[in-house]
Amino acid sequence: MRSLILSLVLALPLTLQAGEANELAQEMTDRLTEALSLTDSQQAEVLEQQTHFSDTLLSLKESSGSRRDKGRQMRDAAEARDVAMREILTETQWQEYEVIRDEQKQKMREQMKQRRNH
Repeated sequence: MRSLILSLVLALPLTLQAGEANELAQEMTDRLTEALSLTDSQQAEVLEQQTHFSDTLLSLKESSGSRRDKGRQMRDAAEARDVAMREILTETQWQEYEVIRDEQKQKMREQMKQRRNH
């Protein structure tokens, strides 16, 4: 389950297209609901955060600007989402979320390294 969530998070900025942001936000919320056993209230709040994050990524994808600037803005959006998630999740859920997020970051680094080597 973790690897599926992580794969989705990694692929999000690359595959996000108009009309898919809300669908992707719902899919991520569903996966986090399963992985973290979210309550109905938490699901609604997580969906709101995921939708905002997806919309931000879509906006960045469609905007002009350097790749570096977009990367910085993407990291800022992810940090803002994580701050909000921290307030939504219980301590146990947050710890699991951090594990999932950290595994995703590591996987992304490995994929980037492989792309550079090919």
